[in-house]
Amino acid sequence: MKKILSVILLAVFMFSCSGGMEDREKKTYIDYTVETLSSSQLVNMLMIHNDFDYEQLSRVLGCSVHTLKRVQSGQTVFTNSGELQVKTLLKDVLFEKKIRQHDSERNSLRKRVMYGTFWTHSFNDEFETNIDWKWEEPIEK
Repeated sequence: MKKILSVILLAVFMFSCSGGMEDREKKTYIDYTVETLSSSQLVNMLMIHNDFDYEQLSRVLGCSVHTLKRVQSGQTVFTNSGELQVKTLLKDVLFEKKIRQHDSERNSLRKRVMYGTFWTHSFNDEFETNIDWKWEEPIEK
């Protein structure tokens, strides 16, 4: 908890001091900060910037709500490809100060709703107890 609080304070400090920074310097600082975060800290930061809306974040990333909650609680960690996607999103969020959904993801969701597959298959229910191996892996002990 102390670590999470320090990361949050670091982010607040970063935004308060970034007023005079050039965009390139700000992006470099954000890159460095995000690269040092653990999987659970990445989810926590995205949750803070997304008003704790798990459903929206899961749609933007293309993973399940249960995956996000397991990673956030420390039961699992992101795979390398999952971590790369989450870090890229967090860097965009910190730089742009908002979460934006890419056009391809919006179109994919629209097609699923049009063809009825969105309602017949609940993506989140499938991974309620099962690990989504594309996004998460067990913690090695």
